[in-house]
Amino acid sequence: MSDAFYWTDINHPMAKALADSLHIFNDYYVENFHSSLRQQIQKSSTPQQIIRQAKIIDQMRNSNTFTEVFSESHNIRYTAKQLEYLEKRTAIFLLNLFTGVCQNLGEAKAIPTNQHSKTRYYRLPTFNANIDAKFLPLAWSTVCPPKTDKYCDLEDCIETNKVGVILICGHAYHYECFLFKLTNQCKYCTNYLVSGIEKNCKVFQKSIDSFSGIVTEENENEWDII
Repeated sequence: MSDAFYWTDINHPMAKALADSLHIFNDYYVENFHSSLRQQIQKSSTPQQIIRQAKIIDQMRNSNTFTEVFSESHNIRYTAKQLEYLEKRTAIFLLNLFTGVCQNLGEAKAIPTNQHSKTRYYRLPTFNANIDAKFLPLAWSTVCPPKTDKYCDLEDCIETNKVGVILICGHAYHYECFLFKLTNQCKYCTNYLVSGIEKNCKVFQKSIDSFSGIVTEENENEWDII
């Protein structure tokens, strides 16, 4: 969505292409390829084996075998009356949804949990549901979720001007805070992603070291036998 808004703001040709041809943008063929690939690999397949199998499937795209097995007919047709009915149902659904969102502004709340629980839950009154933070924008998974009692999420912000920006992650900042104090990046989400990457790298390195130790022991045993 952010790309689409950006293209519209700068009058990029892609914006017009989206507006004129949105109905033909379809990820069906990508999902179809992924499905066929998943059918021909195992959980134990290495990255190299998966890549090799993907290339084989791609080369078979024009063959009868690939077409018969993986390319099902996707020409779903609707009458003009059916399309009109679907359009009205969609309009009613969206109207009710956004009306509910408007009526429940500020009513979404964090649900108190056990102090030992690492999972955060929130109550969304419009959907009448309690959801895990992982279903919300990235900001709610950081150590500093968006504040409801002030406009700017920057800790030491003293600005009174409410002109600012709400980022796609969910954090909001005054333009002055975002441009000059944060240098055009959300520090909370950046720290969250960087720490996550570092943690995963350490886990990966630990697994490699553990595997290396096993291989070394096996090699030593082989030398003992020799």
